[in-house]
Amino acid sequence: MKKNFFSLLFFCSVFIFFVTGKHVYAENFGLGIESDPIQQRLDKSNKEMNQQSIALPKLLNTQATYYWATDNSLPNKDFIDVSSWNEYISVAQYQQMKRYGLRGVVVKLSEGTYYQNKTYMFSQINNAKAAGLTVSVYHYSKFKNSKEAVSEANFFANIADSLELSKNTVMVNDIEDYTVLGTAITNNSQTFAKQLNSRGYKNVIHYTSASWVWGASPLLDPKKIGNNNLWIAQYPVNPNKNNLLNSAYSAWQWASTLKYPNINTGIGTFDINIDYRGRFTGKIYDSINKSYTTDFPVQVKGKNLSSKHGVWSDVYNTREGIINYGNAGQYADKIGFVTEVASTNRSTYWKINFNQKDVWIDKDAFILNLDRVVSDSQIDYHLCIKDKSISNQFTLWSEPYRTSSSSEYLGEAGNYENIKFRSTNVVKTNSGGTFYKIHLNGNKVAWLDSKAFYEPIIANDSTSYRAEIRNDANKQGVWSAPYNTENNIKYYG
Repeated sequence: MKKNFFSLLFFCSVFIFFVTGKHVYAENFGLGIESDPIQQRLDKSNKEMNQQSIALPKLLNTQATYYWATDNSLPNKDFIDVSSWNEYISVAQYQQMKRYGLRGVVVKLSEGTYYQNKTYMFSQINNAKAAGLTVSVYHYSKFKNSKEAVSEANFFANIADSLELSKNTVMVNDIEDYTVLGTAITNNSQTFAKQLNSRGYKNVIHYTSASWVWGASPLLDPKKIGNNNLWIAQYPVNPNKNNLLNSAYSAWQWASTLKYPNINTGIGTFDINIDYRGRFTGKIYDSINKSYTTDFPVQVKGKNLSSKHGVWSDVYNTREGIINYGNAGQYADKIGFVTEVASTNRSTYWKINFNQKDVWIDKDAFILNLDRVVSDSQIDYHLCIKDKSISNQFTLWSEPYRTSSSSEYLGEAGNYENIKFRSTNVVKTNSGGTFYKIHLNGNKVAWLDSKAFYEPIIANDSTSYRAEIRNDANKQGVWSAPYNTENNIKYYG
């Protein structure tokens, strides 16, 4: 699925080439060295007629940057996408590519409602399956409205049906053609996916350029499509496994010119991708069942125990491309603060900052270093949170601050400035903290430092009796409410 992005620019480059006689390089425009629509016409008029096709790369004096599958500094080489450009790929060739990490193949089936990859799709699919690779398929989309989106989805599905593909097969909407600009790309793509769903194909992913999902008004809106349903193409100058891009999405195509040793089929290079969520490779990742922001102190266990646990750039085995930084023994006996918690079906992992780097480590590598509750009393106080200038210095927690590893961050106290609460419990900790228990909207329990409140009203009873002002009363103020118990209390003298 070459990122020849905007074949219009390609034609402009050819024009410049002939007019100026100078070399025009496709990579200067961010293009691949071929154009899929042109190739399909060549398929029909040349290859299927056993004529010698005009190799498009020969039209330009390209100096493409090639990457080799043998280079271990590159991002993962999880899956390739192929079309008629890649021609016949044998089982043995697929198996050789597997030695370099290949686990999946995405095969082009169709374009618009007029073209299908008849010459090669059967062998590209069947040989990949025989080699033990996960097979997905894609459609090069040309639709400009919902009616055309439905027609193209049906055309795509009809070919998939004829190949007897599983209904669980990933079906890709390759939405990149410049002719669709100015149309309702997001809505039309959703219509395309819904029509495939109605045909039984529920596993739909949308492929496009990174620039099409950027900005406040993206051409293909991730909020509507869903990050997990997007496969993004973006080619950095120096791709590296330690600088992974677009990891928020399902997959990332990081180059279009990968070479495998002794694999020269077709144009000899491949679009190469990293599979962040396992949808293109069949790999099963752990799911995060619960995660939350927190803040509590811990100490890494001694080297003998902590070295049994890995140090990771993200929650272990929840997506592709997570970097291993060694084992936790390198931080033996260090003290720090956990800022996030994530629980998977495998274990619970804590995020902590060591040496100015955020890392994730299994909780079993740590010793808790929490504050202790020294008193817990039932009360019936009425409290008012101070205005933001003061209360924003404090945060709300599901349990008294830094007394539990399961305490969740519930927001800034300033969000509730001047709101009155009834507190039923007060606790004191060994570090000198005092925390009141209150109930937020929806009756959610929250604990907040006493310094975020005005003075509590510990009793509020109705009564009626006579009183006389003392002679020395000028030492006392007259107020509109009990002094320092809430904001904007008026002073009457």
